Amino acid sequence: MRWQMFKQPLVWLVVATGTLVAFTATAILQRKSGHLFEHTRDFPEIVHLVEQAYVDEVDMVHMMPGAYQGVLSSIDENASYIPPGLDPDSHEEQVYLKSGMVLFKNNSYAYALAVETNSPAFLAGIRRGSYLYKIEGQSTRQMSLHQIQRSFTEREKEITLTVMLPDQSEETSITLRFGPFEPSKLCYSQPEAGISLIAIPCFYEGLAHDLKNALAKVHGGKLLLDLRNNARGGDDDLRLLASFFLPKGKLAAWTDADHNRTAVLNPKAGTFQGSSLFILLGPSTSFAAEAFCAIAQERGSARILGRASLGYPSQYETFALKVGGHIQLPTRSMTLNSGQSLTRKGIVPDNKIEIKEFEETDLMLERVLEIVAGDALEKAG
Repeated sequence: MRWQMFKQPLVWLVVATGTLVAFTATAILQRKSGHLFEHTRDFPEIVHLVEQAYVDEVDMVHMMPGAYQGVLSSIDENASYIPPGLDPDSHEEQVYLKSGMVLFKNNSYAYALAVETNSPAFLAGIRRGSYLYKIEGQSTRQMSLHQIQRSFTEREKEITLTVMLPDQSEETSITLRFGPFEPSKLCYSQPEAGISLIAIPCFYEGLAHDLKNALAKVHGGKLLLDLRNNARGGDDDLRLLASFFLPKGKLAAWTDADHNRTAVLNPKAGTFQGSSLFILLGPSTSFAAEAFCAIAQERGSARILGRASLGYPSQYETFALKVGGHIQLPTRSMTLNSGQSLTRKGIVPDNKIEIKEFEETDLMLERVLEIVAGDALEKAG
């Protein structure tokens, strides 16, 4: 039995090796490079012993990329090692255009942060909050985010996935067939007297015009912005929302590893600043929409309702390695004016509502409308 332990797949050896050298990246990113050699002095000996004493033959060429990825995954699960010869550019946009999904890693597996309605992924049965456990039979736990994204771009027509849906307890196999789709746009409605609802599931060209027209229909009362499933967008999109709803001035700042800050500014006060604004968010709210929610909450410009977000992603940068290949790792994080970092810390709503979100029966929205209509707004505990 003891010897069977040494017959486990080589992937466990790769993971173990990556964990051992994780101190290297941690030391560099935390600016403790003075102790770098102390943490890594055993690594050459470990690699030598693995090569000489491990019971099975070891292909060091194939093992080392896994060790490098282990280093990066230990500090950020969405950081990637990209072997020589592969395109180092992000494939996030191509994945979205082919499938309608925004993919990241969460709890070590590929995760559908957002899924566009009527997109190929949605029509295949994938919903936001789904875990993609396998891609073409390969566990996403052992894949970098770059590998996951590249798996989609390398296939022309379809891809086979093993998925855990958010409302299921068992995995299911899904064949996702790629194809064009029309991204969702702003939707305006008046679900109840005195309440205007504007859903913005994504940012797109022409949103400023559509939002201006929708707000022209709001005559007093309460305004609810539904920002669920909005998981894309950059600083320009953040400033777009700010130009309607937030005060003039510094919104937040990007902070790098040397604590240098680059301010994100709102040049003039929002047209609807000071209105009775409520925002509905959830785990699928990310990037510009999540930053907007955090700033509005900090400023007291809106009441936030729904489920907590997952935490604003950092800005990633690609570095070329001298020996070939590249790495992608986070180099800047979003910091609020209070000094609080959004990275790895999601937004806790003023009213936490623990209802799972399903597109077919939107119980979350029903509950939020009840709260907004009654102004039963209690701070989350």
